[in-house]
Amino acid sequence: MATLFLDTQTIDVTAQNTGTPPICIRRGGYVNVSVYNGSAFVGTATLQRAFENIADTTQTAVWRDVKSYTANNNAEDVYLEGGAGTWMRVWVKTGNYTSGTISLRISYSGLGGRLVS
Repeated sequence: MATLFLDTQTIDVTAQNTGTPPICIRRGGYVNVSVYNGSAFVGTATLQRAFENIADTTQTAVWRDVKSYTANNNAEDVYLEGGAGTWMRVWVKTGNYTSGTISLRISYSGLGGRLVS
């Protein structure tokens, strides 16, 4: 019998090159993304996807941009992700932070998944 897996990561970002820990999608399921402009955030946060096994330190992950979230825009998105072994995170890339705080949240509900910190 399959077990429903639920997991959530939330972080307040105040610098570049940081964001949520990646979530591994083991089978199909829903990925929920929330982006809230906490205190006058100036910058861009990006939902990213990788297909490499990032838990294997011998591999280099290639993060591909899925969607960008700009300053002064709160957002809630839901994605149906069917690919086993897909990794997702919400990230403020180098050069995409100027000032303020942005709250990032990513959660997964489906059959099997895990966080890597």
